[in-house]
Amino acid sequence: RLLRSRWAGTALVLVGLFPRGVAPTNPLREKVRRVNLGLRSLVAREGSERLVYLDAPALMPLLPDGSLDRAWTVDYVHLTSEMYDRYGRALLTALRPFIPPLAATAGAARIARW
Repeated sequence: RLLRSRWAGTALVLVGLFPRGVAPTNPLREKVRRVNLGLRSLVAREGSERLVYLDAPALMPLLPDGSLDRAWTVDYVHLTSEMYDRYGRALLTALRPFIPPLAATAGAARIARW
């Protein structure tokens, strides 16, 4: 509510937390699940077009036994380059409706030169 009152026209993307802990029995998994459920519920309750939930955990498939896949994390905490790419593309997709076309922005010529 505070954000809405101060920056009414601002879009906000709430990003779900990635799974934590290698094993599905890691206690952090349940905490992360509850946080993500709360974020998703908040977005559903608010029903605003300018408040979006990005389901980041869906970008990181788990192994059949529920453990983290090393394909997505270097050390089961930090993301791999491929995962950052997937995450970046998903974030851009979530933000795209709120980003004006580049040609219409004041810095478009500067960015084009860069």
